[in-house]
Amino acid sequence: MNRADYLSGGAYLTARRGTEFPGAKLDEDKVRWCRRNPDGLTRRQKARVLGVSESLIEKVDSYERWGHVV
Repeated sequence: MNRADYLSGGAYLTARRGTEFPGAKLDEDKVRWCRRNPDGLTRRQKARVLGVSESLIEKVDSYERWGHVV
C-alpha cells in the first residue's frame, strides 16, 4: 500500500495512534510538555526526563510523530 492508497482508502481514519500502541512510552500530556518545553531543556535533557531517544524527541518536535496531538 502506498501513501495515496492509504489516504484515499480510509485507512488513515482508522489507523492506531499514540497510546493505542501497547509499547508507547509517551502520552498526549508528555508530548504537549515536550513541544512547549517550559523549562528550556535541550533535546537530550528532554529525552532523559521522558526515558526515550533523542531522535524520537526530534520527531515529536517536528510533528513527524504524534502529529495528531496539538
